[in-house]
Amino acid sequence: MRKHLATNLGVEMMEWSACSPDLNPIKHLWKQLLRAVCARVTNTTTLADLQQMLVKEWDAIPQQCVTKLVTSMRYWCQAVVSVYGSSACSWGPCLLNE
Repeated sequence: MRKHLATNLGVEMMEWSACSPDLNPIKHLWKQLLRAVCARVTNTTTLADLQQMLVKEWDAIPQQCVTKLVTSMRYWCQAVVSVYGSSACSWGPCLLNE
């Protein structure tokens, strides 16, 4: 499904190891979401209240922020390859030299 969506949206997919969370832009979005929710938490007493707050804060993350994180990934992947050499490509197909 994600490959289909990426193809339809014209997004270039980069295969990378799931064992490399530092190279996963979603990690930064989770952190941003956590900060936003913690700043708003008042008397959230039910799971439904928390879920509603999470959805509201997730929807409030600007698309520009998401785009910036995704486009920065090529830089970070190249930095890993420059430090670890071609062995970094053993984590998954290396698309950095295209």
